[in-house]
Amino acid sequence: MSVNPPRVTIGLPVYNGEDLIGECLKNIAEETYTDFVVRIFDNASTDRTGEIARSFAERDPRFIYHRNPENVGSAQNFLDALAAADTEYFLWRADDDLASANFLETAVGLLDAAPDAALAATHVRSERPGKNRVKESGYIADWPAPRVINILRRMFFSHPSWIYGLWRTDRLRHYYHNTWESYPVGWANDHLVLLHVILDEAVVGSNAATFTQRIGVRASSTPPTKVRLPLSTQIENKRTDLDRFRPLCRQAVADRAWSGAERFLLDLLIDRYAAKRVRSSEFRILKLKLRRALLGRA
Repeated sequence: MSVNPPRVTIGLPVYNGEDLIGECLKNIAEETYTDFVVRIFDNASTDRTGEIARSFAERDPRFIYHRNPENVGSAQNFLDALAAADTEYFLWRADDDLASANFLETAVGLLDAAPDAALAATHVRSERPGKNRVKESGYIADWPAPRVINILRRMFFSHPSWIYGLWRTDRLRHYYHNTWESYPVGWANDHLVLLHVILDEAVVGSNAATFTQRIGVRASSTPPTKVRLPLSTQIENKRTDLDRFRPLCRQAVADRAWSGAERFLLDLLIDRYAAKRVRSSEFRILKLKLRRALLGRA
């Protein structure tokens, strides 16, 4: 580790992660780029998370353990991890996700080479071990096309896990805090943050490294029962989500300077983008209505 202050902070919010946090910490420790500090924010876990994390921190001084005296909620724990960062670069890492050993080395190189960029994204591998599913999502590199085409491609095809890429710390605070003030909702908030970065053309990326998102991998002897809301409530929630999310997307476009053709295309497609990202398209709502009618449910 460098004798100078580290360049990267990895914020790791966790709650009851005893089954996965050891693997996550080991994965980070094996990064080829070593100039980082990991701040573990334990949200008052009731299992062995603290014991595992403290033991790891005792062996590797780059890992710092912090325990909340009480559970502050997931969103606040993520915000606290960002607030504690005092380095040039920052990323969040969930305890159930992993990355290739060259992830940091690749991402730091991308941001160092692009001083105006706010975010470095990589290839994303989404795994659902329980369903034996794997989906590969490559970074969306520029086409030799007008800039609005590349902006639209990233808007519609960016992966939500780009939020776990490497950020310039001050830029992420700007984007994230402004977004959270206007849309303090966990669902689709990541897409709203990414929309601003994409519209600012402030994303760089590479497929030379991989972020691995793991879904449904957590072990549990008593898996939680999935509670389904009444179909009428699901329909109303989708409409409410869209009504809150769509104006903020429109405003993000309106706040920036565009040519006439660019503004026409963005205004034409922004509502479709909003519906896609909150999964509240008319087609989805229609499917719920049909299901309600066929099942005769409220």
